[in-house]
Amino acid sequence: MDQGDDDDGRTANADYAIRIAAGIGAFTCDEWNGFAGTTRGGGENSYNPLVSYAFLSALEDSGCSVRRTGWQGHHLRLENAQGKLLGAAPCYLKSHSQGEYVFDH
Repeated sequence: MDQGDDDDGRTANADYAIRIAAGIGAFTCDEWNGFAGTTRGGGENSYNPLVSYAFLSALEDSGCSVRRTGWQGHHLRLENAQGKLLGAAPCYLKSHSQGEYVFDH
């Protein structure tokens, strides 16, 4: 299969594409919450509120996790050739070292 980096931020082959989304708003709540760990009811230990659409959306909508604060959304979307969402990963690009939770200020 042919692989390459398209002009629109996709890394693709004939069957799949990985797109980068600058914010959680590039997903619908139903799309995002269709993945394991994002909603209650998938098993006692499967829910992780830190990857839920509600949590990530609150971070971005409130201005906590945006480019201005040094946390630019860079969420990954795995799509098939028809553009159907198959998987996703929450990711952020960090542009500074301020606010690191591991350092004692």
